[in-house]
Amino acid sequence: RKMDKSTILQKSIDFLCKHKEITAQSESSEIRQDWKPAFLSNEEFTQLMLEALDGFFIAIMTDGNIIYVSESVTSLLEHLPADLMDQNLLNFLPLGEHSDVYKALSTHAADPESHGSDYLKSKN
Repeated sequence: RKMDKSTILQKSIDFLCKHKEITAQSESSEIRQDWKPAFLSNEEFTQLMLEALDGFFIAIMTDGNIIYVSESVTSLLEHLPADLMDQNLLNFLPLGEHSDVYKALSTHAADPESHGSDYLKSKN
């Protein structure tokens, strides 16, 4: 069966919109080439930037489970990434902070727009 013109146009528009979204997402996840030397991979550049900033990256689930920690955590907190992985963030915090952190994680799970990335810093 042949598609009519309006269906073809609508499908074309849908395809172009999806293509534009995917392109924008992939561009935003790539490091702009004018920011890094061509001989470094994105991963190497990211690691060097973390080291230069004296910081580390940690990814946690909304229940506090640590799912990723960058290597630079060792020099700053004297913990190996493997020792932190699959642990709960609350295990490393004073008891007095548990309720605030748990609340922030729970609130974030219910409403991802509720807190910016600096939320926990601003509470100190």
